[in-house]
Amino acid sequence: MINRVLFLGVFCMALRAQVTTFDLEKITIIDEAVEVNSNLTEDASDFITTEELDQSVAGSMDDVLKNTTGATTTGGPRSSGEAIQVRGLKAAKSYLYLDGARLNFSTDHSSMTAVDPEDLKAVKIYKSSSNFSSAGSLGGGIFLTTKDARDYLGNKSGHGSLLRTGYQAANNEKVVSLKAFTNDKKEKSHYLISATQRLADDSKLADGSILNNSSFKDRSFLFKLGDRITSRTQLDMSLSYFNRNDSVPMNPTLDPPLEELELNGTNEVIRYTISPTLKHIDRHRHLNLYFNPSFTTQSLKKERFGDGQKENRVIRTSGLRLYNDQKLNNFKTRYGLEVNHDKLTGDRDSLTLATYPSGTSQINTIFIDNSLEFKPFTLNFGLKGQEYALDSYNPVHEDKKKSVLLKKIGAEFNLNNKVKTFATYSEGMNAPKVQQVFADGLHHRGDDYVIKDNYFVPNYDLEVETSDTVELGAVVQNSLFSSYDLLSLSYSIYETNAQNYIYFEKKDKFFFEEGAGTTRYVNTPLAKLNGSELTLEYDYEGLKLLANYSEIRGKRVVEGYYLPDLPADTYTFRLSYNFEKAGVTIGYQGLKALLQSRVNPEIVEERTEETPGYFIHSIFASKKFNKGLLKGLAIYTNIENLTDEVYRKHASNIIENGLDIKTTLEYKIINF
Repeated sequence: MINRVLFLGVFCMALRAQVTTFDLEKITIIDEAVEVNSNLTEDASDFITTEELDQSVAGSMDDVLKNTTGATTTGGPRSSGEAIQVRGLKAAKSYLYLDGARLNFSTDHSSMTAVDPEDLKAVKIYKSSSNFSSAGSLGGGIFLTTKDARDYLGNKSGHGSLLRTGYQAANNEKVVSLKAFTNDKKEKSHYLISATQRLADDSKLADGSILNNSSFKDRSFLFKLGDRITSRTQLDMSLSYFNRNDSVPMNPTLDPPLEELELNGTNEVIRYTISPTLKHIDRHRHLNLYFNPSFTTQSLKKERFGDGQKENRVIRTSGLRLYNDQKLNNFKTRYGLEVNHDKLTGDRDSLTLATYPSGTSQINTIFIDNSLEFKPFTLNFGLKGQEYALDSYNPVHEDKKKSVLLKKIGAEFNLNNKVKTFATYSEGMNAPKVQQVFADGLHHRGDDYVIKDNYFVPNYDLEVETSDTVELGAVVQNSLFSSYDLLSLSYSIYETNAQNYIYFEKKDKFFFEEGAGTTRYVNTPLAKLNGSELTLEYDYEGLKLLANYSEIRGKRVVEGYYLPDLPADTYTFRLSYNFEKAGVTIGYQGLKALLQSRVNPEIVEERTEETPGYFIHSIFASKKFNKGLLKGLAIYTNIENLTDEVYRKHASNIIENGLDIKTTLEYKIINF
C-alpha cells in the first residue's frame, strides 16, 4: 500500500502542510521561551487555542481533545481514568510536556493528566515522530502551555485580577479560580499567580443512572514569571501544583458494585512541577539558545475499603533541554540535547508493590534537525541519537541499556500560493518502562475453585520499541469571494511500522494445569498502524467552519490481532460566528463516531467490546462586555449532547454523560 501511495502522493493531494504552518506561527506568538517546537519542518500537528478551550468550557483532557483529528482519551467518563492517545498510540508510547517539563506519569490503572484545563492557554499535538526536538515516542505527543500575565494584559504595562466561577450540571461540578497578574514593560517583566478549586459530585449518565464513586475534589496552583535579564537574555519560570482527592474504584475505568470493597477505595494524586527556561539571542553569533531544566514529582496514594490496604506510587522526573536555532540564508538548523531521569518508588503497606517496582530510568537524546530551501522545494533532514538505561533497586534484577540512531527526511513542494504537498519519513523510539521490565510478584489471587493465583514475571529481554513512519500530505487553499475569506482543503495518509511493539500478556491457569498464572509485558516483532485525515476549513470575517474526518487501523502482524482500543472512525464539525461589535459568539459542534467492531474477544485480558456508532450535538455561546458598567465581564456556555444520546466511547466500559450544561462566568479588573 505504502509503495503505491508514495508514487501517487508526490503528484496528488494529501494533507497538513499549510495548516501546520499556521499552527507553528501561533505557537511562536504564544511563547517562544517555553515551547520547544521545531519550526524547521511541516510536522503533522493539531493546535488548540485559548478561545476554543473557553468555548468548550473544558474541565478535563477529554474536553480539551475531543475536536482534534490526532488525539483522544480512553477510559470512560471519569477524568481519573482518562488516558491520552495520539493516533492510536497510548500514553506510555507518547510524550507529554507541561511548559517544557516532561511528564512521565502513567502507572497501572492511573493515567489521568494531572493538570487543570483552567490553567491552559494552548495545546499542541504532534501526530508523528517527525518532531525531532522531543524524545521518547513511537509517534508524537502533546505540549501543554499555561497562561501568563501577557494573556490578560497583552503587550501593555499594567496589573489586574480575575475571578472565574463555573458550573457543570451532569456532576454538579463547581469551579472557582482567582488570578492576579502584572506586566511591567519598563522593567521588562511579568508575573501571574493563579489558584483554582474544582468540586464535583457523582455523575449522572445518559441512561439516567448515577456513576457511583465518580466525585472528586481538585486544587491547583500556578505561578508564572518572565524577566528580561539583559537585552539579549530572557528568563521564564513556571511553577505548578495539582492535587486530586477522590473515591474512584481501584481501576477507575471500571464500575464495580459498591459492596465489592476490595475493588473500591480512596485515591490522592499530587504533582509538583518547576520549569525555568533561559533564552539567549545573539544574532551576530547566530545564536538562538534555549536552556530548560525541569523537575516534577507525581505521587498516587490508594487505600482499599475492604482491608485498609495502602499503596503508594511516586515518580520523580528531572529533565534538561538545551538547543540552538541557526539560520544562514536558506539553510536553517536546530541542534541540541535532552536528558530525562525518572526515579520510581512503590510500596504496599510498606512492602514491595509488584505492579510498581522501584528503580530508575534515563533517556539521553542528542539531535540535529535541518531545513534547506531552494524554491519551490524545501528539503528537511535530521538525525537523533537516543540512549536509555533501566536500573532496578532489587539486586536480583538485571539492568538494561541500549542506544538507537534515528533518521528523518522529508520534502515539500510549493506549487504556488494555493497548493502545497509534502512527503516525510521519520523514525521513533520508545524505551521500556521500569514497571514493564521489573514487575515481579502477586498480580491477583485466584478464585480458590477454578483459576489459580496469577503472578507478574519480569522480562529482562523486553526490547526497545522503534518505528518508521511515512506520511504524505497536501493542502489546497484559496479565497472564494474576496481577499477577506480563506478556504483550506487538506488530506493526509500515513503508515507506521512499529518494531518490537510492547503489549500486555496475561495467562491464567486452571486448577488442573501445572504452575501458576503469569502476567508480563512482551514484544511482538511488528505492529502496523495506518490511517488518513481530511480537514475542511473556511474563515470569513466572523464566520468559521471546520470539518474533520479521521480513521486509524492497527494490527499485530504476526498474531493477526487488532491493536486494542483504537478510536472509531470519526467526523467532527464546528461552526461559529462572532458578532464582534456585540462581543457575542455562537456556535455548533458535532461529533459523529462510526461503528467500531475491530476488537479481539478471544483475548481475555482485553475488555474492550464492539462499540455502536453515535452522533453527539452541542451548541455554545459566549458574551464579552468591553465597555460600560459590566466591562470586564464574560460569560461562556456550552450545552453538550443536546439530544441526550445514550452512548459509550470506544475503549470505555461506562456510558457517557447525557445532556450537560456547562457555564463559566469571568470578571476581570485591569489597571493600565
